[in-house]
Amino acid sequence: RSKMKNSITPSNLNLMPLQPIIEEGTKNLLNQNKNFFINEMNEKEENKKKEPIMKDLIAENFVILTTIGKGAFGEISLSYDLRENLEVAIKREKKTNKIPQIITESKVYQKLLNIHLGQDISGLKIISQETILGVPKFYGVGETPDFYYLIMEFLGPNLNNLLNYCGVRKFTISTVCLIGLQMLNRIEYIHKHHYLHRDIKPENFCIGT
Repeated sequence: RSKMKNSITPSNLNLMPLQPIIEEGTKNLLNQNKNFFINEMNEKEENKKKEPIMKDLIAENFVILTTIGKGAFGEISLSYDLRENLEVAIKREKKTNKIPQIITESKVYQKLLNIHLGQDISGLKIISQETILGVPKFYGVGETPDFYYLIMEFLGPNLNNLLNYCGVRKFTISTVCLIGLQMLNRIEYIHKHHYLHRDIKPENFCIGT
């Protein structure tokens, strides 16, 4: 057995694309998964008091559109890359957090994707990265006076969202098997790089867009 020399905290690697081959009924639901997912998040935000967005513009190129998730260490927002005309996800955490997570998480992504970074005036700029099935693309990491941020590929709904879309909260046996095999492949890839995920749950596996 390979020795696990590092241990990933629960906030790390919580957005991993998963692209199972699923039954026709579920496929029809996934055809509209992106808009449905965003609308669902917007409705939740309208029904509760929102905290102010910490910044409307990140690294001069990224506009914050809406918050799509929050956790113990920060929040994730759907954002737009003005330079590349691309939707991305930005994870942010305040610098006042006692145990910063984003810098550590960015190093994990850099290792998993074999990323080589260079420096530009807006922060870190990626020189090259490999395309690894099951690991979201990494677009950069940086900081402002108030918070750290990490920019990554924007994914679709997670497995818990899909269960809700199905109404009966139940997948068929064949779908469970196909999803399970892909989950094992993703986890095995992380283990081969000597990391433990430590927070395996449906919410932490997302469908690739």
